[in-house]
Amino acid sequence: MAKNFIPKIVAFCCNWSTYPFVNGEKASDTQFPPNIKFVKMMCGGMVTPALILKAFELGADGVFVATCRVENCHYVTGARRAVDVCDNTEKLIDMLGFETGRFKLGWFSSHEPKVFEKAVNEFINVIKKMGPSPIKMQRKIYRKQEQVTMTSLKSAIKDSKAYLCIECGKCTSVCPVSQFNRGFSPRVLLNRTLRYSANDILTDKNIWACLTCAMCDLRCPADITYIDLTQAIRLEAQKLGEEAICSHGGAAQAMMRIMTATNLQQKRMDWIDEDLKVAEKGEVLYFVGCLPHFDILLGDIGVHTIRDAKSSVKILNYLGITPAIMPQERCCGHDLLWSGDLENFKKLAEYNINEIKKTGAKKVVFSCPEGYRTFKIDYPKYFNVDFEMQHITELLRDAINEGKLKFKETDKVITFQDPCRLGRHLGIYDAPREVLSSIQKLKLAEMPRSKKRAVCCGVSAWMNCSFYSKRIQMRRLKEAKETGADVFVLSCPKCEIHFNCAMKEEEARDDIKIPTEQLVTFVADALT
Repeated sequence: MAKNFIPKIVAFCCNWSTYPFVNGEKASDTQFPPNIKFVKMMCGGMVTPALILKAFELGADGVFVATCRVENCHYVTGARRAVDVCDNTEKLIDMLGFETGRFKLGWFSSHEPKVFEKAVNEFINVIKKMGPSPIKMQRKIYRKQEQVTMTSLKSAIKDSKAYLCIECGKCTSVCPVSQFNRGFSPRVLLNRTLRYSANDILTDKNIWACLTCAMCDLRCPADITYIDLTQAIRLEAQKLGEEAICSHGGAAQAMMRIMTATNLQQKRMDWIDEDLKVAEKGEVLYFVGCLPHFDILLGDIGVHTIRDAKSSVKILNYLGITPAIMPQERCCGHDLLWSGDLENFKKLAEYNINEIKKTGAKKVVFSCPEGYRTFKIDYPKYFNVDFEMQHITELLRDAINEGKLKFKETDKVITFQDPCRLGRHLGIYDAPREVLSSIQKLKLAEMPRSKKRAVCCGVSAWMNCSFYSKRIQMRRLKEAKETGADVFVLSCPKCEIHFNCAMKEEEARDDIKIPTEQLVTFVADALT
């Protein structure tokens, strides 16, 4: 225990049970140390993983959730929901590598002030024994708005060739967001960047609405790289304290920032079954990414992303490869980079590169297209990357050409979704199709808009999940369903999450509902 350590505690308190004890609404002689931040919740069931993770991200040494007793819940099911949320959050905290004892859920009635006081003080003593949190809050000092000029954006404007815009509007005509959100236009946003002050563009909420799907990049006759300009604008905007509205309350972003702490010892290897062969070191490394975390955070929508990792390792083992897996691997940083957080992106990138070097890997294989794009395009901009990188569909295609893969026959009909990062960002369209076409009797029914014209899943980097996103997703699902396919095959974990989330919406009709499966899982199950 650190000498003179006074822990910082955040306590989320139910308005109907414990909060009146701390704000004076109910007469009580309870006493609490001044280092506790009490947060009023209308119901304990309103607490979310995002709130808990955000508290730790911002420097809390411990988090206490105080809700009603189940039988006394004012909203009937709130206390039960709090239990489910806190159970999942505790699993995430454990996986991220800091002690689960730093987080506690307690149940109290409205006439138990002393019971609540005792529980809080006991929790504080537990945290005192643990010592300070391993997560160190990064205080950001933002530039004053009046000091920002167009100078900071000039190089981005030049590099993206934005000044070549002829205002033809083709970018807006193909933009999936603009088709539903009439207030968003890539053309208008670009021209505002050229003609208005930096403060004006950097505080425009539309800079976060872009999906960075690169549809506009391919359509532009002037060869403008809109997505590079968008990324640069966001990097500058965050320096002013501007941020996107993140889906799931920003839980994913908080989790990623927590991962920048190098002293965390994660527990993310439990998914590896006895029949999967992996190693600590080796020439081929499989980069798992955030799949174990998504499996917990988003398991309630019925998507289990960890199957992608299991299937990828199964395929590699089939090819005689025992891949290295890093127990202390971190998120690739894709989402932080595209949401403007360059500082923490670079921390994750540098950490991952150093961990890979320790394994002796000469090749890194990815099943996640975002991870592949981030390593291949973004990491080299800031760090030396001296290992080969390959998407698993490229590896599979090569193995098929060499006669190393044998598949069982299937009479299924499938359709395939081209992920933005794998397709338009990296130009990989044929490899997945060559892999799927090698499975005998399997029929691929293409959607009218495929390959370069494929429409994305409607959400990027856990931002801009909105009414417009659902419209994009439902239209795309309808296209997939109309092909007559039995299965909608995907090659990105976030595509699977977002499409399945859309199918669970109340207004989702049967004409958009179709079973989904990841390409690696589909292929692994088809192996002889």
